[in-house]
Amino acid sequence: MDGERLRNNYRSQLERLRAAERAAGREVGSVTFLPVTKSVQPATALALAAAGAPALAENRAPGLEQKVEAAGPSATIEWHFIGSIQRNKARRILQRARVLHSVDSLRLLETLERIACEEDLTAEAYLEVRVGREAQKHGILPEELDPVLRAARERSQRIRLRGIMVMGPLDRGRTREVFEEAQELAVQLPLRAPGLFLKDRCRLSMGMSGDLELAVACGTDLVRVGSALFEGVEEEAA
Repeated sequence: MDGERLRNNYRSQLERLRAAERAAGREVGSVTFLPVTKSVQPATALALAAAGAPALAENRAPGLEQKVEAAGPSATIEWHFIGSIQRNKARRILQRARVLHSVDSLRLLETLERIACEEDLTAEAYLEVRVGREAQKHGILPEELDPVLRAARERSQRIRLRGIMVMGPLDRGRTREVFEEAQELAVQLPLRAPGLFLKDRCRLSMGMSGDLELAVACGTDLVRVGSALFEGVEEEAA
């Protein structure tokens, strides 16, 4: 595995984010850079953590388990889960990830809260909101959020909401429209549900390698970057 290339890619993508912050007139360092390691082996993911990444993201339960085990109990990595959460795998995920980006229904939120109580765990979460209203994607429609917010205020003690997660649309021509709607929604939600979100601010998990700059300009608090980090990095056979 080409560790130097990996470190250079990490620094390059991090500087790309900082440049986007400056271009948008935002405070440098205000947007969290979250590397997505779903496509690489554990050794590569851990090398990325050694290069300075304090948090890593996975999108499948087996991959998360494999990498958490490889990191060992003394690792200080904050693990995020960004993939669809099947309720029959929710316990495995919650036992390992401290931040969940894809809570896409009230039923799932209730399942996670129950498991967290049973396992004596806490976690932070983003509600996955289908702002683009694409049928192919998971998520809660914006107009269906209020019942979820009310239930979360009444029942969620161990799963605390950070904010909302939004995916860019398949039609790239609509990306700005979707991101701007998500930005407005993030402003509105703490007013509709006071005290629900951490520090009473709805954070945005929005933007990936292909639309990072636009996401920063539209107010995202976190970007998820994967493939660009591993370009030219050859891994050893598993």
